[in-house]
Amino acid sequence: MECMLVEIVYIFLMVFNECFAPSASAFIGASGRALYADSSNNGQPQPSSNCPLPNTIPGQTIDPEKITGTWYAYSVWQTNITQAAVDASGITNYINYFTSFGKSHYPTTDVPASVIQQELAYSINGTCLTSIEASHISTDGRQLGTAYDLSTTPETASIDQSVVIATDYTSYILFYTCANYKASTGICGDPQLSVLTRKLPPALSTDERSIISTAVISAIKPYCTIDFKDFVPYGAWTTTQPMCQPTSGAGSSCYPTLLAAYNSTVFTS
Repeated sequence: MECMLVEIVYIFLMVFNECFAPSASAFIGASGRALYADSSNNGQPQPSSNCPLPNTIPGQTIDPEKITGTWYAYSVWQTNITQAAVDASGITNYINYFTSFGKSHYPTTDVPASVIQQELAYSINGTCLTSIEASHISTDGRQLGTAYDLSTTPETASIDQSVVIATDYTSYILFYTCANYKASTGICGDPQLSVLTRKLPPALSTDERSIISTAVISAIKPYCTIDFKDFVPYGAWTTTQPMCQPTSGAGSSCYPTLLAAYNSTVFTS
C-alpha cells in the first residue's frame, strides 16, 4: 500500500508540475467552489465573524458510490460572495456530474474511498464552459482532488480539498471548503458552504426547500449561527440558455494522464 501511494504521488506531481497553470479566478473545483468574486472588496475574503467556521470540520460518514449521478448547484455561502457578484457573473444552469471509477483508499491513509470524476458544466451568455476533476472521496466525507478549468487557455488547475458534512443522497449534499487555513486561531479565513440538489432548483417545492435549508443549518449549528437567507443562488436557471453537457476532459492535454494516476489506485479484485 505504501509503495502504491508513493508511485501515485510521483505520477501526480509529474502531471501537476507539467500542466499546472494557477488560476487567478475564484475557481477551485467541481464540488461547487464558486466562480465569483465580490469586486466591492477586490475579491478578497470578508471577515467571517458572523460565522467563524473552523479550519476543518468532520465529514459525515458516507458511501461515496451513492453520491454519483447528477447534482444541480443550488446555493452558496462564502464571505466574499454577494448576490450582486453572482448576478454580474452571468452564470446560468450550473450542473455537476459525478462518476465513480471504483473503490480505492484515501491518499496516505487506509480509509476506504472511491475515485470520483466530477464534471462541472455551466453557461455564460449562451456559451458552454466546463471544468473537470479527479478526486478521492472517502467514507469519512473527505475529498482531495485536482480540477482543470477547460474554459481557459492554457487550462488552469487547482487543488480541491473539501468535505461532505451533510447529505441524504437523494435530495441534497453540503460541501465545506476552507481556502485559507489560520493555524493561529483555528478559524478559517475564507470558508465556503456549497449546497447541491438532485432536483432542478426551480422545480423544488416549498416543502423540499424547507427540508434542505433545515438540514443545512442543522449541520452548521455546532459551529456558528447562520440563516439560510444568507446563502445566495449559484446563478440563474433559465430555458433561454443551454443545459450544457460534460466533456469528459475532451480537449485537455493534462487530464487523461491525471485520471490514469487516480485510477491506478482502484482495487482490481
